[in-house]
Amino acid sequence: MAVTSLFYFYIETVQGKAFKGIGKALSWIHLGLGNIGVAGASLAAMWGGYWAAQAMAKLEVGGLGGTSADAHAILVVVEEPIAAFIALALLGFFAGGLGYLIAMQSK
Repeated sequence: MAVTSLFYFYIETVQGKAFKGIGKALSWIHLGLGNIGVAGASLAAMWGGYWAAQAMAKLEVGGLGGTSADAHAILVVVEEPIAAFIALALLGFFAGGLGYLIAMQSK
């Protein structure tokens, strides 16, 4: 997301083309959905990884002493939410790309 700010800076500041109308709406969709998607996928992956590691950690260190099958049973729960968040982020990035093109074509 940080790199995309360079595109916005370049288009608006360097080229002097303002985001307006549908381009502005697409840029807000990009920033909103992109950030929600990336953050949501990251948090879901961290949650799943923590609990899967907890399931496999040895009893001596406070874990549950499980097997890799136990960890996979936990990770299956977060597969679809992660995929949904990634799809949301991709939708936002696609909207941003369209917004870039629209702004670049403006006068």
